[in-house]
Amino acid sequence: MRRRRFALVLLVALVPALAWLFWPARRETTAPVRAPVPAEPSPPAPSTPPPQAPSPQATGVASSLPRAASVEPPPLPDHLRREPRLSRVLDELLRRAESGDVAAMQALGDRLTHCSDSALRHLRRQLREDSAQLAGRETPAAANERRQADNLQNTIADCEALPADLRNSGLDWMERAAATGSGAAQVDYVEFAFGSFMSLDEDEVVAQIEDFRRRRDLARRFADEALAHCAPRAEFIRYYWANLLLDQRDPRAYAIEVAAAVDALARGDVARGAPASTVQERQRTFDSLLQNFDAAAHAEARRRGEARFDACAGR
Repeated sequence: MRRRRFALVLLVALVPALAWLFWPARRETTAPVRAPVPAEPSPPAPSTPPPQAPSPQATGVASSLPRAASVEPPPLPDHLRREPRLSRVLDELLRRAESGDVAAMQALGDRLTHCSDSALRHLRRQLREDSAQLAGRETPAAANERRQADNLQNTIADCEALPADLRNSGLDWMERAAATGSGAAQVDYVEFAFGSFMSLDEDEVVAQIEDFRRRRDLARRFADEALAHCAPRAEFIRYYWANLLLDQRDPRAYAIEVAAAVDALARGDVARGAPASTVQERQRTFDSLLQNFDAAAHAEARRRGEARFDACAGR
């Protein structure tokens, strides 16, 4: 729970500043519309968009929707997915990943991102805090927390046993997986690339600015491709990470594009039979994003959201 609160505070504090820092011509823009969750920008929408699917100019998507769904790799064997100790599966994951197994690249990258220098620092801090709180406690709840602390200690030990270059190569493996065209791997790359950067301390942010810029550009490309291929959660990351994925220089176009993602998500919620409260919350978010714009902006966001949902329905 403490780790989630820490991550959320760090995310809310850093995302607007990073979006302002990294976007070209940022000092010439007006203040962008802010979504309730972190978000960044999309190019201006054409005045008369096509009637079916949103155009590349309107959305930043590399090609028109719909397109064929991406071919996803077969899942890894259960023991590679469920074994909690990295040390017990590292050799096999490496062997598979180096031979071109996309699922192994994803799994290896995922595990190694939790072993990076910044991730390890946070894990050690969490272990110290947890151990201090457990001192002298002998309740059933404390016994469960102690098991969790033991697992955390094992994770740290596994990470510390790795060479530094391997420990810090998680995003490189996720990039290799995403570059194969797997929509799931592309979505993972976006989330891990941005999420990892948000965990950095201030001095690390300064030192890794150029690397972040490169990864941000890759994330934008992968996010567009994943959306064009109807990858699961592609619409969600377009909304959640909009501040870093889309162009905010035209606040109206930006608001429309983020609201379109929310509309597509809401349609998916309805199709899945989600609780009414979930759909209502999407509606509040949609209205909040477009509260400063006219009815035409609302209609365009609805049109795009419906077109994208329809293009991917059933895939």
